[in-house]
Amino acid sequence: MMIWNVSKDELRDLIASVVREELNARMDDRLGKEDKEYLSVDETCDRCHFSKSALYKLTASRAIPSIKAGKRLLLRTSDVDDYLARHRRRSIDEIRAEL
Repeated sequence: MMIWNVSKDELRDLIASVVREELNARMDDRLGKEDKEYLSVDETCDRCHFSKSALYKLTASRAIPSIKAGKRLLLRTSDVDDYLARHRRRSIDEIRAEL
């Protein structure tokens, strides 16, 4: 066990710094994924919370367009977003506003 002679304020600042760096790194990773034009099956499943089998059914039925690149299946981010927008359920307030 290692013991350092640091004050409570120094320890708090150190922890805050480490947490801030980790959050920034995670945000950079997330932003990088969202800016991609094409997504892999795993990335699409992570983004949409689909199971792989559900995603494969959607691509096989052509509900979501896909690209077969060798053995890889790729999906354009805009196509995935369009599919999700088409299948969005309106809220009660939105339905009432239309009446």
